[in-house]
Amino acid sequence: MEFSISLIKAIIAIFVMIAIGFFLGRKKFFTQSDSAVMSKIALYIACPCIIFKGFMIEYQTERIMGLGMVALGCLIAMSLFALGGRLLGKTLHFSAIDQASLMFTNCGNLLIPILSAVMGDIAVFYLAAYIAIHQIIFFTYGVILLQGKDQVNLNKIITNPNIIASILGLIYFFVNGLVTPIVFPAAITNAITNFGNLLTPLFMLVLGIGLGYSDLKEAFTNKGAFLVCLFRLIVFPLALIAILAITRIPAISEVTKDAMFIIVMAGSAPSAATVIGYAALIGADVKRAGAVNVLTTVLCIVTIPIMTIIYTTLFM
Repeated sequence: MEFSISLIKAIIAIFVMIAIGFFLGRKKFFTQSDSAVMSKIALYIACPCIIFKGFMIEYQTERIMGLGMVALGCLIAMSLFALGGRLLGKTLHFSAIDQASLMFTNCGNLLIPILSAVMGDIAVFYLAAYIAIHQIIFFTYGVILLQGKDQVNLNKIITNPNIIASILGLIYFFVNGLVTPIVFPAAITNAITNFGNLLTPLFMLVLGIGLGYSDLKEAFTNKGAFLVCLFRLIVFPLALIAILAITRIPAISEVTKDAMFIIVMAGSAPSAATVIGYAALIGADVKRAGAVNVLTTVLCIVTIPIMTIIYTTLFM
C-alpha cells in the first residue's frame, strides 16, 4: 500500500504540472508553436538522455532477465491489444484510429517521470525495452493498420531518438559490466542528468498546453471516444492483470514483479499522441484520435492509481 501511495503522490505532482500547462495554454501565454519547440527538446534531448541514464546502473544478471521479460511481455501485451482491437473492429465497428488508440500508449514521456519517482533508474532501464519495441511495432504494424496497406517506414525506426538511446545505453551497460568499466567525465554525466531532468516539466507543460488548446467539450461529448477509453484504460489493463494473476509470473521473484509492473503500467497509460500525428499525416479522423487522447490523458489520473492498487494488492 505504501508503494501505491507513493505512486499516487507522483501522479498527482505530474498532473499539477499538466494543470499549469493547461492554464497557460488556455490563457494563450504559450502558443502551439512554443509547445512544438518544447516538445522537440523533450523528444530529441531530454528523453534520450534520461533513457541512456537509465542504463548507467550496476550490471546484474537478474536485470538482464528482467529486461528480457519486459521485452517479451511487451510483445505479448501488444499482440493481445492488437487482437482485442481487431475483435472490437468486427463487433463494435471500431475504426483503425480506434484500434491504434487502443494498442499504442503514451508509455514513454508520461510514465518515465511517474515510475522513476518511485522506482528509480531501474524503471527507466526496463521501460527502455518496452519503448523500443513499442516504437518498432508502431512504425510497422501500426502504420499498416492506419494506412490500410503494407508500407513500412524503416527510416522512422532507425532514426527514432529513443531507440537510438536504448541501443547506445544497452551497449554501455554490457561493455561497462562485462568488458571494462566506462567512466564519463563529471561534466558529461552531469549534462546527461540535467538534460534528462528537463523531461518531466517540459513534457507536462506540452501536454497541458495541448489540452488547453483542445476542444474539451467536443472530446467529453464524443460517446464513441468514451467507449474506446473504457477499453484502453480499464478493460485491457484488467485483462493483463488477470493473465498475470492466473500465471502468477510476478510471484516468481522481485525482478519479475518489477518487470510485470512495468508492463501493466505501460498497458494502463493513455493513448499515444503519435496516433494523432500520423492520422493528420494520412488524412484520417484526427478529431476522433484527438478526442480519445484527451479523454484517456485526463481520465488516467483516476485509472492508473486503481490499476496500481490492484496490482500491488495481488503481488506486493
